[in-house]
Amino acid sequence: TATNTANIASYSMIVTPLATCPPAQLCLDTIRVIRNTDSLITYNAANNSLISGCQTGFAGYLSGTNCAFDREFAQFIPALSYANISLPQVNSVIVLFDSIGTQSSIQFPNTQISCVLYSGNSASGPNSQIAIKSDSLRKIVLSAKTKNIKYLGIPTQTLSSSRLIPFKFDFASPVLITSGSSGFYAAVTVPYVTQSAGDAIRIYTNKLNSQADSSSWVLLSPNNNWKTIKSAKNAKVQLAILPQITCRPAVGINEVISEFNANTLVVPNPSAGEFNLVFTLSKEQSINFKIYNAIGQQVTSEKFENVSHNMININLNTKPDGIYFLEISNGSENVTRKIVIQH
Repeated sequence: TATNTANIASYSMIVTPLATCPPAQLCLDTIRVIRNTDSLITYNAANNSLISGCQTGFAGYLSGTNCAFDREFAQFIPALSYANISLPQVNSVIVLFDSIGTQSSIQFPNTQISCVLYSGNSASGPNSQIAIKSDSLRKIVLSAKTKNIKYLGIPTQTLSSSRLIPFKFDFASPVLITSGSSGFYAAVTVPYVTQSAGDAIRIYTNKLNSQADSSSWVLLSPNNNWKTIKSAKNAKVQLAILPQITCRPAVGINEVISEFNANTLVVPNPSAGEFNLVFTLSKEQSINFKIYNAIGQQVTSEKFENVSHNMININLNTKPDGIYFLEISNGSENVTRKIVIQH
């Protein structure tokens, strides 16, 4: 299912101290490697003097189909970024595609794009495949587009046209993350031109920077070897690939991830006090939420009607640094998200 924030309605809220109630356990988070101070952008690739047809004109993209015949792009997710999740597992991955460059050819209508999870570490790159989920490139291309994504990069950044496609790959069952590992990789396959001419993807990154960064990798043809994007393309960027992580249930208890649970996000997190509660629900619902501090005191509550594909702004700028719990209800289900304020 495509995740989109097009045609979102933005709300504001007033913080009102209320009664005391114990918080619930954190069990879902969306992991962001790109910081909320980074610009989201896409880059063209350089021409390739060694490949026929790539010396002039279209040379493809830095993070997608191009004349280097790239096969996959992967972003390392360090264990520290999900350290607060008990017994972590990956339920889905959001990938931000650029519609200018993400295209599906008439000649190859069934081209598939896969999201792949790998074991590995930041020094040696992706290792063994853990899981894979494929979806139609045509479905990605036809997904709703937006000018603004507040949960990744600079929240106020707005593009000149609706070209950003947030697409979610949902795994058939939760993918367990090995305990004690240094992290894992989330990757996206590329419809490289030797297989399907006319098909292409273009993934958003953060802006090129001078800081050393080797957390993003590319699988190169023809030798099928992984290289850091820094070394292979002389580009210091990170990829807009966001795993959604939940905690595993206790042994003997079956976990049920409902649509309401899976499609209710809080981003960015941590933040300096500005949070966005993002919903991508199939039908309109009435939503109530309450926020508790670390000792169980309720610090605010609010109710909204007719929520489906909406983003609600939560302003806690006046609250002190620390851990808070956001309890969200649609009348029949309750989910809880842990949020962290860091001024």
